[in-house]
Amino acid sequence: MKRHNLSKKEIKEIIALYPEAGISKKDIVEIAEDEEKIILVNGIPSFFYYREKIYPALRLVLEKGVENFPAVFVDKGAIPFVVKGADVMRPGIVEIGENVKKDAYVVVADHEHKKSLAIGIALFDAEDMKELKNGKVVKSIHRIGDAVWGVRI
Repeated sequence: MKRHNLSKKEIKEIIALYPEAGISKKDIVEIAEDEEKIILVNGIPSFFYYREKIYPALRLVLEKGVENFPAVFVDKGAIPFVVKGADVMRPGIVEIGENVKKDAYVVVADHEHKKSLAIGIALFDAEDMKELKNGKVVKSIHRIGDAVWGVRI
């Protein structure tokens, strides 16, 4: 696995993109490349690249708390499907965060325990999502147990 440090400029860009991640200029931020391209913050897989764009990884969300990120919460019936990588369907969602925006990342979390299960791309804004009764509303791009999750540094 190849690793190299990010420049100060690249770190500033990540801080500007994701202030909710709580990264400071004092953190050690590096890129690890293997089958996946992952950004490590103090050795923890914190961001990953998907289609040339950077997204927060589940390990970062678990460390910082799901309440600090745009999120949708699913019922226990949807959990087995989400952790296997399925896209999120509207009937499985019981709560939608107000800060969910179309085409932006969203954390998919367990409603009962408030634990993150996946990262996806919202297909609708929060208001539009709330009005829907069925259909796909979040495209899954990272989940517990996938290659990004399983990175060993």
